[in-house]
Amino acid sequence: MGVILDPLERLKKTFSECVHVATWMGIDPPNAELVAERIYLDGIGTPDFNAETLTPQQQKTLRPYIVIYPSSQMGYRFHKDGSPNCWRGQGSAIAVLSNHYNTDVSIDEHFRQSATIIEKIVSCETSGQPGLIEMAAIAGYLNCSAIEVYFEGRTPADQVANYGDAYDVAIVVEYQ
Repeated sequence: MGVILDPLERLKKTFSECVHVATWMGIDPPNAELVAERIYLDGIGTPDFNAETLTPQQQKTLRPYIVIYPSSQMGYRFHKDGSPNCWRGQGSAIAVLSNHYNTDVSIDEHFRQSATIIEKIVSCETSGQPGLIEMAAIAGYLNCSAIEVYFEGRTPADQVANYGDAYDVAIVVEYQ
C-alpha cells in the first residue's frame, strides 16, 4: 500500500473489525471477513461490466453495505515536519452506511434504530467492543482525528428507481 490507499484500507479494516458494524449488518457472530466483503472502496462494481450502475434489486440484495471514498472537498494533504524526510499525511474519507428501507417501519423508527447503532459504531466503552473513537487509539486501525455523522435518511422518491429504497448514514472521518 502507500500514502493514498493505506488510510482507506485502514478505515475498511477498522469498520470490518468493529463488532457494532457486524451487528448493523446482521452478521452474528461478528466475522471481520464477512463484514469486509460488504465494504467497498469508491463504489460497487456491476456484475455486467457494460452496465453503468447496479439495478435497485441488485443493490437491495447487497444491502446493508458500506462504501468508503476519499472526500473530494479535502483531498489528501502532506506536511513536512522538521527533517527533509519526515512527512505527515492527513485527509478525509466518507463512509456511507446503506441499509434497505423497511416499509413496515416508520421513518421515525428507522432514525431511532440507526441512531442507536451508529452511536455504538462511533463510540462504545464496553470492554472488547470498541467503536471508531476507541479503535483510533489502537495500532493497525485508522488514526481518526475527527468524526462527523450525517443522517442522510431515506432515498428521495425520485431516486428510488435508480438507487433502490434505502436509509443511509454518512460518517466523515478525518485522519492524520
